[in-house]
Amino acid sequence: MSTTEPDLRPFCLSNLAKLKIRPYLGKPFSIGDFTYATNGYILVRVPVRKAYGPPDSPVGVETVYAKLLAEISYFPAPAIDGPLFVMRDTPCPNCQGRGTLHDCPNCSCRCQECAGAGKELDYAVVRLPWAVFDAKYISKIWQLPNPCIAACREKGPMPFRFDGGDGLIMPMRYYDGRRVIDVAVPEYQP
Repeated sequence: MSTTEPDLRPFCLSNLAKLKIRPYLGKPFSIGDFTYATNGYILVRVPVRKAYGPPDSPVGVETVYAKLLAEISYFPAPAIDGPLFVMRDTPCPNCQGRGTLHDCPNCSCRCQECAGAGKELDYAVVRLPWAVFDAKYISKIWQLPNPCIAACREKGPMPFRFDGGDGLIMPMRYYDGRRVIDVAVPEYQP
């Protein structure tokens, strides 16, 4: 069991253009007994953290969880062979190549779109036996303490859990031209 709480900020919306439309997804928020972080593609839930208040806009996360997390079999997150992304020679469009979100001289707000590198990242897709997911979000789940995953229903989000919380990630429908990494899950029985 991990003694430190995972940082929820990497699971929040960080794309500056999208934040203008959905600013309430830019930081974690608390509802009832839980604190949530989401960017619209991945959703993480942990026991309530008092540092985060209610969302700035109504969010229906409780009903999503009630429907999807009942009676699920989890598997340890399998190893992934191969790099999840390659760095392009072009500047990151989110931070304009700075590696930080703002252009203030002492900005320490690392750009999550490029992981602070200032270069555009070209992510692969991860194909599990039941669906395909963006490696950008899979890598965030795999970095959590003791991650486990569950098979998802057709076109539905994949549940995952980790020491200290759980979450959901949306599968991809279209991934033409992206590098595919096939990942076996030995424990999975269709």
